[in-house]
Amino acid sequence: QRAGNFTFVVASAFALADILVEQGHLLEAEKTYQQSLQLAAEHGKEAQQITAHHHLGLAMLYHEMGQDALRDEHLEKARELGERTTLVDWPYRWHLAQARLKESGGDLEAALVQLDEARRVYVKNPVPDTRPIEALKAKVYLKQGRLAKALDWAHARGLSADDEISYLGEFEHLILARVLMAEYQSRQGRRSFLQAIGLLERLLKATEAQRRIGSVIEILVAQALAHQVQGNLPLALVSLERALTLAEPEGYVRLFVDEGELVRLLILDFRSRIEKQSSGRSHSHWDYVEKLLYAFDK
Repeated sequence: QRAGNFTFVVASAFALADILVEQGHLLEAEKTYQQSLQLAAEHGKEAQQITAHHHLGLAMLYHEMGQDALRDEHLEKARELGERTTLVDWPYRWHLAQARLKESGGDLEAALVQLDEARRVYVKNPVPDTRPIEALKAKVYLKQGRLAKALDWAHARGLSADDEISYLGEFEHLILARVLMAEYQSRQGRRSFLQAIGLLERLLKATEAQRRIGSVIEILVAQALAHQVQGNLPLALVSLERALTLAEPEGYVRLFVDEGELVRLLILDFRSRIEKQSSGRSHSHWDYVEKLLYAFDK
């Protein structure tokens, strides 16, 4: 900005927004995207031609927030601009976004197709790949009930619940914890459950220390599911409430809804508990819980 290179200001803004999303600051990321689009509009066609990423980023933010009309508006704009963009990672980002939308819509086979296409067009660059395609596919396999495929992925990657925790490996370890939980459900092997819980605790400690709220929420939801699967509803509700407390100010919706029926039932249990403990609607999370339950039913 000091140099007057506004095109580069616009170009770098989506990278800043990516970081904000990783930190769980969805509203600040939205503001960053909107300000950069306004700047692009003020500085001519050259600046506007590089905003495909911005519109796609906004579309996925609005998807997370459950604002479908705004999502569709920016998704269409992103598609139009993306057809003319020269940014080399555009096809990769587009297919990743499509995979997420397909997964949210329950079309899991189509999500896998989009992930394979994203892998095909991926161009290695200096930005770390913190959510590898194969890990995203393993997550879909679990939703499909294909535990063997998810286990094959974990074995091929050489992942262990005892691995050292690091940011770059965090997402893979979170999926590993989910694989271990699914293994526990399938075989009732207590060792798998203890490994999953221990791994999630270590991941949670690391993400809390680094104040990456988005990851903290994801891990807390996984913890809640783990306790729910084991039949420990009180502990499941403790983790869920912590997740809701962090997620509500930023407007998270799909993070919960995309988990499906188990989380919906857990939120219903939470609503029943706060109805008994207080006058229901006076509880600080009442409106948010109602919003999430409505989103499940859409």
